[in-house]
Amino acid sequence: ARGRSKISSSWKIYNELALTRPNILVALATDDWAHNTQRPSYKRALLHLTVGGQIILNFSTHSLQGSPPHPRPAELPPLTARQLEALEVVEQLARKYTLETTFLPGDIRFMNNFAMLRSRDPYQNQNSPPRHLLRL
Repeated sequence: ARGRSKISSSWKIYNELALTRPNILVALATDDWAHNTQRPSYKRALLHLTVGGQIILNFSTHSLQGSPPHPRPAELPPLTARQLEALEVVEQLARKYTLETTFLPGDIRFMNNFAMLRSRDPYQNQNSPPRHLLRL
């Protein structure tokens, strides 16, 4: 299967949260989110406001919650109930405003990771050359 790509506007999510759940915005903007990365873990906020008033909502659930191949290290503090709620609400809104597309052979996609939340379905090579994705 080629796998579907899913994108949602972080600005659309922010605007709905500002109207309906400002407490979630406060939780996202607090700099106590422990991230596990290949480097030493660190803490930072998930939501940032730029000098020009633009928002940046950028994170990976894998670095926050872990995944089967990369479990969350025991030495990291667990996510709080407030953080888990914030992730759940953002995920619900991302699904609400998702645009789904399918990658086809030869497709090129440019996306601003600071303006969009993205995910994808699993991808499996079937009788085709391995896929090659680049981040610029």
